[in-house]
Amino acid sequence: MKKLLFFSELGRLLKSRLTWLVMLLVLVSPVAGLVWYKPASAETMLSMYLANPALAGGAAGGILFGLLTLYELDRTGRSRVDVLVDAAVSPLTMAFLRLLSLLAVSVLTLALTMLVWLPICRGLIGAVFDMGDYVPAWLLFMGLALPLGILAVSSAWQFTGRADLSLVLFAAFAGLSLTVWADNWQLCWLNPCVWALSDDFSNVRIFRSAAWMRLTWLGLLAGIWTLSWLCIRQYRKGLLGSLARSVRHIWRPAIAMLLLACSCTAWAAQPMVDHSNPDQTVMSFYEIPYAEDLVCTGRSVQVYPDTSSGTVSGSASYHFRNTSGQEQTAAFGVNPGYTISSVQADGVDVPFSVSGYQEYNEAMLEVTIPAGEQVELTIEYDGFPRESRSMA
Repeated sequence: MKKLLFFSELGRLLKSRLTWLVMLLVLVSPVAGLVWYKPASAETMLSMYLANPALAGGAAGGILFGLLTLYELDRTGRSRVDVLVDAAVSPLTMAFLRLLSLLAVSVLTLALTMLVWLPICRGLIGAVFDMGDYVPAWLLFMGLALPLGILAVSSAWQFTGRADLSLVLFAAFAGLSLTVWADNWQLCWLNPCVWALSDDFSNVRIFRSAAWMRLTWLGLLAGIWTLSWLCIRQYRKGLLGSLARSVRHIWRPAIAMLLLACSCTAWAAQPMVDHSNPDQTVMSFYEIPYAEDLVCTGRSVQVYPDTSSGTVSGSASYHFRNTSGQEQTAAFGVNPGYTISSVQADGVDVPFSVSGYQEYNEAMLEVTIPAGEQVELTIEYDGFPRESRSMA
């Protein structure tokens, strides 16, 4: 029964002229990225002819599908048939099917856009064109913006039950992403913070940052949508009465809480950017007393980058001359994304600690240097190097 209702709702959407108008507008919206909307400021071919069109399509597509969603959700109320529809089909079931139908239309729109723009981007980009960049750019910069717009508007409408208030809330939400949050890579849900795509080097790290942001927001908005879904008005009850009736099935609020918890965890545990002190006038690492009797006489590093995973492993060797005749403490600045696996002095493990405080994209590694006059210190490390929050 639900499958039939889904295909019926999807068929109705695809028969609507407004749906096809929105799809057409989304399909041509990447042109704005070639003309005036150019958030990727670098002058590489992939930045100008792939990133900018995809970002423009995502921003426009998220807004247009949000407006289409609001129009469709308010359709039965405008036609004054909402009571009849609710009597025939559960409001919760109908809301879920409408969401699936709108998401299916967004997937179809993305597929058509990628097919139409494939020869255009290939021709504009030229010899450096690569499907390994083309597909993730459109999926992440544009594709995931469409369901985010749908979920945002659906949530607002299900909480408020009013089209005008939902429109105001969505406009404010989208406006924040395009203005105040535009430079914060975790907050700009509509327009990922992408300033360049490289023609010569891997863009995996940029795609990962965009994917992390998109999926975090997707989990958050999906959780909020589930909560709002529980608040859909039933049996002429208000918001709280409808919520009390909907939560009788414990799995419903449990799913909402799980989605919200996962998204908040992903937000807090993001591995891309460090947690350096935002006050760039603070230089506490430079206040560490000098070890007058400890001199570094030489150093060498062996580094093994894994380009497929974006991780780095390596070993750094330092030669020290300790003329103090006693143990000394040496401080090193390390990228917060690295894990120190071993520290040895002349082949023997020595105590070390890494501070939780971060400054200028560095955490402090403190190592105890033995009393010997000539000491070779070897530090082994690996991990995913993090970017400075001041540059993200």
